[in-house]
Amino acid sequence: MKIYYNNEWITVEQDDERLEKLNIFIGSGAIIGSDARIESGVIIESGAIIESDAIIYSGAIIESDAIIGSDAIIYSGARIESDAIIGSIIFNNHNKFRIIICNKLLWIGCEGHTPKHWLKNYKEIAEKNNISADEMRWYLDFYKTKLKNLF
Repeated sequence: MKIYYNNEWITVEQDDERLEKLNIFIGSGAIIGSDARIESGVIIESGAIIESDAIIYSGAIIESDAIIGSDAIIYSGARIESDAIIGSIIFNNHNKFRIIICNKLLWIGCEGHTPKHWLKNYKEIAEKNNISADEMRWYLDFYKTKLKNLF
């Protein structure tokens, strides 16, 4: 894993003394991917899994047996409860809404539904949120070409 220490990201093992200096607690049996990045003040409880390339910001709490997928971003102060599964969070600068995949739901902006629901109801959702059908189709195409295999 990597931690932010003395103004740089450095690779450390789970028993490194610098973790304690940064108030990073890692419970027994937690598994952390080699390229996961963890900032100060993070608590990762026993049995949690943090996959490679995930980023955990300061003050986040990952409870026991939670799974954080690769490329997921957990922001400061977030609390991920026991047995939760967090897939990936994907930011796209091309359009105005971020895309989040969490617990088998596809979130576009503040609307979270199953992919099946999105594909069936995208026109109504777009109209309700003042999004053009073309713009909504862009998100659905993005899902079909980039995200579908994550479900």
